[in-house]
Amino acid sequence: MKRTLTVMVLLTAIAAAGSAQVGIGITTAFPPALAAESYDSYDSYGMEPQYTEFLFWGVTLRYKPSLLLIDVGVSQWELGSLLYGYFDVGLCVDLWVFRFALCGGVDVMNVSPSRLLDDPSYEDYHAVGFNAKVSLDLKLGNSTIGLSAGIPVDTLVNALRNGTSTETTHDALRLFTAQASLSYVYWFAGPESSQRR
Repeated sequence: MKRTLTVMVLLTAIAAAGSAQVGIGITTAFPPALAAESYDSYDSYGMEPQYTEFLFWGVTLRYKPSLLLIDVGVSQWELGSLLYGYFDVGLCVDLWVFRFALCGGVDVMNVSPSRLLDDPSYEDYHAVGFNAKVSLDLKLGNSTIGLSAGIPVDTLVNALRNGTSTETTHDALRLFTAQASLSYVYWFAGPESSQRR
């Protein structure tokens, strides 16, 4: 863990030494793994799940010097009852009107069941782990619209070692971080800079 954080800090320092684009945007995400698991629960009661209930809404801050991409974001589900944050570092390549990125990093999930269920007797709990993410953006002038898919690497490794069970609270919470997301980002750089990158 310390080694990974040290590498991230070094990459951030290297990135800060050069000129860069800075992007601020909004995101919406859907956790298919969680929805699939919840579908089984709904099905056992003879109910139909409403998949729009699983949407996360959030913001992202991106920093892109040359081929390096630093992506930090936070999103929420059910009026703040569940908060998801991440810090990712990776490689980003522009090809014509497309921007490809492959990143990895650390994410945090915090759940407040007392807020969700309106019952103060419940305590908050959280999970921290590593993630990997791939994204494809379409460049539109100084903006990008894109899709990304992320997986919780630690939960995937645990599943491969111990089967597909997510009986522990930690692994169950980490299913929230397996997300497919849509983002709109505005980049603070002129058209000339965008074309060079």
